Amino acid sequence: MSRWPEAVRRVREAERERKLVLLAVGTQTAGFARLGELCPDRVPLRLKEAQWETMFQWLSRSLQARSRSRPGEEVPLEDPTGPRGWGALPS
Repeated sequence: MSRWPEAVRRVREAERERKLVLLAVGTQTAGFARLGELCPDRVPLRLKEAQWETMFQWLSRSLQARSRSRPGEEVPLEDPTGPRGWGALPS
């Protein structure tokens, strides 16, 4: 029996309740359609070749910016798919 539908339900529910924000990231061979089931409002990103360090630095900066913000305040993030970014839209 697959536990995937329950995982999808729980992730979506946690996002609706603002308990988490899921950013789905996969490598070249990931199942992007499947990842997209987890967060249908955001396109999963493909990690550019060997950009793990860059992705985690981006994540760290993003979390720092969020932790300095006030509740309800929108926090602009660097575009991970930009020219110097670590991610790309899946092809």
